[in-house]
Amino acid sequence: MLGAGFLTAGLFMIQALRRYFTDFYIKVRCILWCATLVLAIPMFIRAVNWFTLELYSPYNAYYMDKIAYTDAVYVALTTILPVVAQMSSMIFGHFKRTKQQTEKERRYSVGGTKLNSSNYSPLQNFESD
Repeated sequence: MLGAGFLTAGLFMIQALRRYFTDFYIKVRCILWCATLVLAIPMFIRAVNWFTLELYSPYNAYYMDKIAYTDAVYVALTTILPVVAQMSSMIFGHFKRTKQQTEKERRYSVGGTKLNSSNYSPLQNFESD
């Protein structure tokens, strides 16, 4: 149920971005699709694993016999992968914001002095001549 919710919400957002923000969608469509799938697929894996463990006894016996390996793979795919994906998207946003701030500061500075700082005086340029 949760996987279907993530997938549906992701698909609706992707469609809206494609329709209303075409330039942005073209630039980041791969990231959008990867994020949607990385959040939805682990939820489907959890559901399939749970139903299979409950309904199919040979799978349950195999899973319990090799619990260390199967649990490690299960946790890696359904817990760690979505967390890492979310953290990487947050870090991506942080780096993008930092880059934009440094470009903005560079754009609004004159001779190493920021225009919006309180120590800037329009007479500074004439005093140096």
